[in-house]
Amino acid sequence: MARRLLCLWTVAALIAMGTTALGQQGRSELRGRVTDDTGGALPGVSVVITNQDTGTFREVITSGDGTFFAAQLIPGVFTISAELAGFRGFQRTDFAIGVGNTLDIDIVLEIGALEETITVSGQAPLVDLTSAEVGGTVSSQELVELPTLNRSAFAAVALLPGIQFQPSSSLGNDTMIANGQTPNGNSMGVDGATNNDDISGSGAGGQVRVPLESVHDFKVLSNQFDA
Repeated sequence: MARRLLCLWTVAALIAMGTTALGQQGRSELRGRVTDDTGGALPGVSVVITNQDTGTFREVITSGDGTFFAAQLIPGVFTISAELAGFRGFQRTDFAIGVGNTLDIDIVLEIGALEETITVSGQAPLVDLTSAEVGGTVSSQELVELPTLNRSAFAAVALLPGIQFQPSSSLGNDTMIANGQTPNGNSMGVDGATNNDDISGSGAGGQVRVPLESVHDFKVLSNQFDA
């Protein structure tokens, strides 16, 4: 029940970036290519991407080479479906995309009646092959089920390799040490927007203190940032 309530209460995705990262999005991306069973590209296919947590959906149409791309998706668990006249429908359910991640899904449509639908159920791969970034993500399940110091979501950074949690000893927010570097090199963000402390510097943590129950994903990037 706790996991389900957390999904319903999600209002923020928190990103903390170590060292010199300047800006990262607080959303997710999905891309792929639609082909027939011989490998030929299928343009004009209607691809619908639905967030199972919120019920919101996005519809995109494949281009001439059969590719599609959906940016700025709210992180969560998704269903993707594809339809084209003369082909059986396709549906894949129950796959998750974390904050700041890009997932590739290729779709194969078989010749048949549109009323027929092939449903695939599966999770996203554990390793993101689309990026060389060094870092990690703490999921909502881990935040709910693991003990955290002072119920601070930021304390969960200590679960990631090379990251040391540094609790505040004053009125500032908690912060972290990434790969032994000074906290002054950190850059904090909430939902893709800057959350650095303008007065004390990022060494004192971010300005917004996001409640534990409001965090969907918590991501730390420490090296090799994407453009």
